[in-house]
Amino acid sequence: KSVSRLLPVNGSALVGAGGELSDFQFILSLLDELDVEDYCAGDGLARSPSELHSYLTRVLYNRRSKFDPLWNSLVVAGVDAGSGAPFLGTVGMLGVAYTDCTVATGFGNHLAR
Repeated sequence: KSVSRLLPVNGSALVGAGGELSDFQFILSLLDELDVEDYCAGDGLARSPSELHSYLTRVLYNRRSKFDPLWNSLVVAGVDAGSGAPFLGTVGMLGVAYTDCTVATGFGNHLAR
């Protein structure tokens, strides 16, 4: 009950998840590795929300292709630091992704949208 499923990533994005908690923790460890790589590069740049969305799409599609899917639906939201443009996108457990001004996951995607 006290587990947050909406967490900040690299200061410019939020990632929300529905589904299996242990798979979400694995995804967060992958995102932490990306954050460490950005920090070690020392150039002061961090990945934008759209880049994180693309990365998560590839991770979930890759795991699906290996018949070992991550049972999560993810929402990525944030503001691009360079252009100031807002970003909102979602990735399903099969690696299916889209961006729009409104997103939903699971049954809410069928019901609300």
